[in-house]
Amino acid sequence: MRPVIYACIAVLFYALGNVILEQKLKPYTQFGIMLFCYVPMIGMTLGALAVTRFRQQPISFPAGDAVYVAGLIAIVFFVADSFFFSAYTNNADAFTVSSIVVMFPAAASLMKYLWTGQLPNRYHLASYAIAVAAVALAEKGNEILADR
Repeated sequence: MRPVIYACIAVLFYALGNVILEQKLKPYTQFGIMLFCYVPMIGMTLGALAVTRFRQQPISFPAGDAVYVAGLIAIVFFVADSFFFSAYTNNADAFTVSSIVVMFPAAASLMKYLWTGQLPNRYHLASYAIAVAAVALAEKGNEILADR
């Protein structure tokens, strides 16, 4: 149950971030926005590491081949963030970008299949169909708002 709660809290914060981006940061370039998002993250990470060390809790950093995998993930997130922020700087709205996120499970399942060969089950397939419907309905709602 804990992972579901963590994911729900993350969704709330991402939704807040999307609205802030749409309302306040849309006129800026994607790399400017990324810089001002990443720099505070570095400070918060260093602070969290300091608290963890102060509590004498073990800190496990990647080692060996995991360092390369972590670097690859960093590159993937950087590229993904640049496209994400570019959506806003090219006049996307928070609802559209947020609704497209519903497609993450389908994309992740496809990539997992390509990586491991593991096929999704019927429940996964049903959730993908619902995700497509959710995105289509969100976009239709945006068209109706634009027509007003």
